[in-house]
Amino acid sequence: RFHTMVGVGSAALFATLSWCATRSGAGVQCEGSALERLLRGRFCEEALGAPICPEKFFAYLDVRLSLWSVAFPSCSTFTPTMYGDVLNEFAIMASTDVKSDADYDVGALLLRFENTTSRDPAWSSLADDRMCSVECMSRRRDSGSIRVASLSVQCPTDDNIANMLPLSSCAAAEASLMLHPEGRTVADGESEKEGAMCDWSEAPH
Repeated sequence: RFHTMVGVGSAALFATLSWCATRSGAGVQCEGSALERLLRGRFCEEALGAPICPEKFFAYLDVRLSLWSVAFPSCSTFTPTMYGDVLNEFAIMASTDVKSDADYDVGALLLRFENTTSRDPAWSSLADDRMCSVECMSRRRDSGSIRVASLSVQCPTDDNIANMLPLSSCAAAEASLMLHPEGRTVADGESEKEGAMCDWSEAPH
């Protein structure tokens, strides 16, 4: 199934986003940032498209001041996790502001891959090379679910973050993940997990 980031009417919101902070020693400092308004907390991740161990959530995301940490339960049919649970860690380098309409809130983060416990060469190489990505996010007001599309980018220097990627590119991206807030029943009609509880007691430890 093709999952667009936002409805046609709100796609223009991405074109109005701007980078509002860069990472310093204390993390991202930005009042009203996407990090603060959309993502601070814990979520269950659902992989969109081809099912990956559909009997459980794909991963468990914990977002803190400057760290995006994802715990993946083992899945014998998914190469990076076929040997056991995996933890991936990303530094949050920058955040945009948030733009909203009646139905959606949109924003983006810049991440840098820091570490993985996976034996998979592809994931290990991304972590070793400290690869960067822009995570385009669109939250539905009615369900609270967040669609995420990931765009690979060169890691910028602090003085060129604002020009590194036209954020309007987010509107045309295909979402690969859906995030569901911890402790809530999935209420998104496009989710294969509709009706399931995001229960963090099931996350790998």
